[in-house]
Amino acid sequence: MGPSNATGAGPNGGGGGSVRQQFVSLTGVPGAVGEKTGEENLATACLRREHLLIAQVLDCFEHVLRQARGKRRVVKEEFAPFIEFFAEYLDGCHREKEEQCLFRCLVDSFGYSEENGPIQKLVYEHEAGRRRVSIMATHLDDAAAGQRHAVRLFLEQARAFRDILRGHVSAENQGLFEAVDQQIHPGHPEFERLQRSYEQTDQEPDNQTSLSRGQALGRQILEQFASNVK
Repeated sequence: MGPSNATGAGPNGGGGGSVRQQFVSLTGVPGAVGEKTGEENLATACLRREHLLIAQVLDCFEHVLRQARGKRRVVKEEFAPFIEFFAEYLDGCHREKEEQCLFRCLVDSFGYSEENGPIQKLVYEHEAGRRRVSIMATHLDDAAAGQRHAVRLFLEQARAFRDILRGHVSAENQGLFEAVDQQIHPGHPEFERLQRSYEQTDQEPDNQTSLSRGQALGRQILEQFASNVK
């Protein structure tokens, strides 16, 4: 399944337009994003920073995947750190902050629907990516052992996951985050509340462990593979 772009439905599942246009139509915020004085003034600053690491790791994942597809060979030692990173950092930390903090704010304070429209689409992509990471983890040992069905399934799921995540990050960065950052600015009642919710989520014991482990895995992956990424 290819990625959806979280477009084509209004805030409550109505007409077309980008995620950003949908947010603008609901809040009345103009379409042009104003000049920003610094990343710390963005409501989505921590999510954007995490996207930078996720995108760098995804570039490395794509490099390893390209080699594996060319050789029709899956090396466990190469793919295992990526699978753990996607499970611990992407799913365990980042997506929880998006769903429980940012998306919850948009639903509760700006009238977004959880059942239709951009929030539903983005959450669906989270779930679709999570399923593919789970399938990769389940079949990694058999694929690494050279079982042909497992190799084919693993590589198919890896490619689908790559496509979903690449499109998903782009849709958020260029659509939803842009609109949110203009509407929820310093001084807006929701700005400090949103920042506190990010911090509280990161400080939960399980999330602290996932965040620390995920960052360590990210550094490990970049040290091993980043020099090979063009």
